[in-house]
Amino acid sequence: MAAARRRSRKKEPFEIDLTRLDEASDTELVLIARHIGYPNASRQMVREDLIDMILGEEFDVDDPLEEIRRRTYAFVTARRRSLDPQAMKCDFYCPGCPHNKVIECYTDNHGYVDAHAESELIKKQQRREG
Repeated sequence: MAAARRRSRKKEPFEIDLTRLDEASDTELVLIARHIGYPNASRQMVREDLIDMILGEEFDVDDPLEEIRRRTYAFVTARRRSLDPQAMKCDFYCPGCPHNKVIECYTDNHGYVDAHAESELIKKQQRREG
């Protein structure tokens, strides 16, 4: 029996009525922000920041995963030639990864990432002392 082919969904264009953003739920705001190019938008963000993001205004959001993202990216950058892209299932650019992907990657690889970060810290200290 032949397996049914799954059709990829094309993103349907839609219009956003910017005058009604106050009426949108947090989930709707996140979906809109992601649709217009902010893949890291999440419901954990302050509602006003989501609206500012959508309106193209300045917003200052702390990334709760910044440290993990930075450490993982340093590891990936240092080991890129030896990493299997199919095993990693990503483009090796941690700063642009959605939160859930960063968490999954770090959970699977935290031993390697943490060991690399510790090794780099030791090297940095040795250079300062030497």
